[in-house]
Amino acid sequence: MKWDDQGNLLTVPQGYTPIYNEEELRKIGVKNTDGDYNYTNSDGKNYEYSLSANYILMTDINLTPGYDPATGTGGTLPDKDFNDIPDEGNTELWTPIGNEGTSTSFKGHFNGNGHTITGMTINTSTLKNAGFFGYTSGAVIYNLHMKDARVKNMNNNNKTGSLIGGCANGTTVSLCSATGCAVSGNETGGLIGETSQTDITLTRCHATDCKVSGTSYSGGLIGYNSSVITACYVRNCDLSGCTGYHGGLVGCYSNAILFGCYTSGNTFGSNTSASLVGSNYGSIIASAYAVNATKNDNSGDATTIGLITENKKSNNDLSPTLSGLVSPFKESSSTGNTDTNGEPTGFGFYWGAGYQQLLVTGADKDTAESVTTTTKPLFALDNEIRNDCTFSVTAPIIENGTVTTAGNTTLTNVSTVMVNTTGNIYAQKRNWTAAGIWGATLDAAAGNTVGSTDATKKVILAPPIIQWSYQGEQ
Repeated sequence: MKWDDQGNLLTVPQGYTPIYNEEELRKIGVKNTDGDYNYTNSDGKNYEYSLSANYILMTDINLTPGYDPATGTGGTLPDKDFNDIPDEGNTELWTPIGNEGTSTSFKGHFNGNGHTITGMTINTSTLKNAGFFGYTSGAVIYNLHMKDARVKNMNNNNKTGSLIGGCANGTTVSLCSATGCAVSGNETGGLIGETSQTDITLTRCHATDCKVSGTSYSGGLIGYNSSVITACYVRNCDLSGCTGYHGGLVGCYSNAILFGCYTSGNTFGSNTSASLVGSNYGSIIASAYAVNATKNDNSGDATTIGLITENKKSNNDLSPTLSGLVSPFKESSSTGNTDTNGEPTGFGFYWGAGYQQLLVTGADKDTAESVTTTTKPLFALDNEIRNDCTFSVTAPIIENGTVTTAGNTTLTNVSTVMVNTTGNIYAQKRNWTAAGIWGATLDAAAGNTVGSTDATKKVILAPPIIQWSYQGEQ
């Protein structure tokens, strides 16, 4: 196989349909005049374009309405408030690949090959699932990047994202991103609208400089999520137009795992907002942090935005578990660790009125109610099993209140997209390890106190970006 200096494939792996231009991209899932999915490509060869075929993107593609690929000029990109967006039905709007249903969802592999789709525009009142992919089932999506997408979905009860509207049945997404996108809908995410089942996995995905406006659950990365999310982040996104529960990373997290993720510099508007997760139903949220969150409606500032707005038991009676989380925001006035009403038990976080809380490193489970000066890290997750994944925790070595050897947390059995030597992508179970989240203790340097003069409650203003590795990393 031939690769360029960015690691992108220059030759087509066996069994893959190459995509060289917009015309070929729009053929995916569309039958020809003979009633099948076979087309002659621009390279003169015949390929399958069904919803279960495997694809590889061979170049960047600009889908901005009015853009002329022959001259590389023209095109009008609607602004992030959807001014100048073409009317519904305009042929230059994007038709999502796949719809919800056994025979209509996208079930193949799509290797973005490091390339970018720019200016994809959707304006719909009829589609339930809207994104580059409308709905995926058991698909593998890898190394595909959405830039300046505009997705406006006015259908009630819709799932909307720039990359995927909704996904199910073991879909695996890795190394994908959304940059400068604007997404408006019901369950709405900068990258994905909804993941509906616990066997879905996202690794190393991110959203930056996006605007997300949702009427139900909305998130900078995902609106409603039941998947395992590992090593993902959201930066500098605007969620101030959301009206339901919304979070910097995820709007609603249900029966799932969030591991080693962070958010930074996001903007919120309502009291149902949170810097990391809007509403948590029975999920494990571990080794994560959020910094520099703001509100733009003058109802509060960064010191009043908690990591999670709401924590509840899930419908199948799973309790939420929180561990190793960091936020530089003001602590609440009260603490507690009751779970009589489905609230999470105390794992070293402040728990106050309005579900606003500060989650800190340094307190262990046994002293969570008082949060003393202990420098023990949080190990409540050791051997915890969820979604067929198991946590294991290695303690850092702490001498005289200083971390001399960093600890780490490992999540095993995570479905991860791999690339073999012939260029084929596939999903395989791998172990992921995070190190560095424990990199500072509560007795931080002077000046690092937020909202308190109590030396026992000093917090980390800017925790280090998590150092990631995974088994078999390439």
